[in-house]
This record gives sequence, structure tokens and C-alpha cells, in this order.
Amino acid sequence: MRNGGYALLMALGLALTVGLAAALMAVRMAQEADQSRLEAEAALARVNLDGQHNELLLLLSGELREALRGLIAGGSGRFAFGDGGGEAPSQSSVARDMEGLRLQMQAVADGLLCSRGMRLMTQD
Repeated sequence: MRNGGYALLMALGLALTVGLAAALMAVRMAQEADQSRLEAEAALARVNLDGQHNELLLLLSGELREALRGLIAGGSGRFAFGDGGGEAPSQSSVARDMEGLRLQMQAVADGLLCSRGMRLMTQD
């Protein structure tokens, strides 16, 4: 009878060990599958970001660049930006003109980029 008790305990211990090992392996496989899915999603996001990055670079080096050059060249008077006498414009007039230019540039950038789901942000 005593040997039967040990055999039963050994069988239960072996079943418990095998069950725990199987559960741990299943959890590990689920973690690896989830990690694999996350890596695939991250790779897809990088590809999408690269596509938008390339599109943005083309816009910045093409249409937007030319539009901004036109705004900058539009300055009039003795100084391109600001006014005043002497050899240099007054600082306050330059600051005023540059703020106006910044707002015009932001409007041009928004007009070209927002329709494509992009936006250039400025720090105020």
C-alpha cells in the first residue's frame, strides 16, 4: 500500500510538472507572437512614415521653397525688412516685418501641406 501512495504522488507530481511546463511554453509562444505582431506594425509604421517623409521633402524642396522665396523677395523699400534712416533699419520695424513674414509663410505652408495631412508647426 505504501508503494502505491508513492506512485500516486509521483504521478501527480509528474502531471503537475508537465502541466506547468506546457502552460509556460504556451505563455511564451503567445508573448513571441505578440512581439512579432508589434514588430510588424512598427515596420509598417516606419514605411508609412518614410513615404510621408519623402513627400514632405519633395514639397519643401519644390513648391513650398519657391512660394517662400517669392514672399522673401517681396520686400520693398530701402531695406528688405524694416524701415528707418541711416545704415540699418530700426529693430522694432524689422521685428514687425519678420512677424508678418512668419505668418505669411505659415499660411503658405498650411495651404500646401494641410490638404495632404501634414503640418509644419512653429514655436511661438
